[in-house]
Amino acid sequence: MPNGHITHVFLDECGHSMEPEALVPLSGLVGRDTQVVLAGDPHQLGPVIRNPQCFSSYSLFKNCGLDKSYLERVMESAPYQPQPGQGFNAQVVTKLLNNYRSHAAILKEPNDIFYNSELKVMAVVVVGLG
Repeated sequence: MPNGHITHVFLDECGHSMEPEALVPLSGLVGRDTQVVLAGDPHQLGPVIRNPQCFSSYSLFKNCGLDKSYLERVMESAPYQPQPGQGFNAQVVTKLLNNYRSHAAILKEPNDIFYNSELKVMAVVVVGLG
């Protein structure tokens, strides 16, 4: 493929991917003008690590282990942090707030703990099933 052929790359569920899993497929594909979109939720299921030596708490990695997803690490950098009184920069972060899949009682705890009570319950309650 000629340089610049790929203009956009979407990495879905990037909150679940280890950094090498996310970056290796990009190497050699993206150019200077390629837009890379990371989609996912860093508050949901993170990378699954079976070897304890790969955790950030292990002395080998010192807070840079494979247990932190690529999306989570990127979201810690300045351009992706909310600004006081302004929220996220809409040019780099889109935060989806309407939840269509969960009952209000199920969503309450994670909404309070991880999302500053910003999620809105939009699920339709179906009566009489079961």
